[in-house]
Amino acid sequence: EVEITPGARLTVRTSVIADKNGNPVPDNTLVSFKRSYPKEGLELAPLVVSTIDGVAETVITVDREGTLEITAESGEATQSGKIIIEGPTITIETPTATATPTATATPTATETPSATPLPSATPTEMPSPTPLPSATPVPPPQPPAVISVDLTLSLLMLVVASTIVFFMATAGTAPLEIRLWPALLVVASGLVGYVLYGIFAVQLAEVDGLGPLIRRNTRSHWVTPLVTLGFALLGLGSVYLFNALKARYQNSFEEKEEADEAQN
Repeated sequence: EVEITPGARLTVRTSVIADKNGNPVPDNTLVSFKRSYPKEGLELAPLVVSTIDGVAETVITVDREGTLEITAESGEATQSGKIIIEGPTITIETPTATATPTATATPTATETPSATPLPSATPTEMPSPTPLPSATPVPPPQPPAVISVDLTLSLLMLVVASTIVFFMATAGTAPLEIRLWPALLVVASGLVGYVLYGIFAVQLAEVDGLGPLIRRNTRSHWVTPLVTLGFALLGLGSVYLFNALKARYQNSFEEKEEADEAQN
């Protein structure tokens, strides 16, 4: 008795398939081996092979437990023997011959039906079924997340940037509040960028081009501080640009008023 377990490979071949004249069908005649699990209501895709010397042969892998039924069809020959595999047991059912009714009138010649392929299971003898290599599951990529390391590095970056701005962006003789507000602006803008990155990092990870960069932050933790610094500089630059445009507009407005007064 051959032990048949999931993963076992069975060589299944038909008997010699004959045409209606009793001659073997020509080579490369297509034969379809059908596989189904009737108890589960599951029918697998058929295996289509070509005949050689009137015989079709294929290898079928038992991919699951349960009752497996195998039949063969070729052209108009749809009645076939059936191989039933259930556990270690293999049963072959041959098709029941259909009785030809006796004609009551003048006999009419009936065409001899073409021989139907009868599959015969010849299980490949295997001392022990070769276990299929099990694929090592690849863990899904970690979703981007902001953790305490990102927060620490971002705050450190903001402290350094605000300190530099406090001592270099304004004159040393300026009042304390004039020197302090750019540094506070750097911290506030950077924290806004940090919060926005933490909210939208998961969505941005699905964007082509940005995804690999953002997912890399889960290991190296350098993307979050750079985003925080970028927002800090963006906020500081935006305020300076606004003040510059405002001063330019005020100067133009004052010059225009002086010119109007001079004309009057």
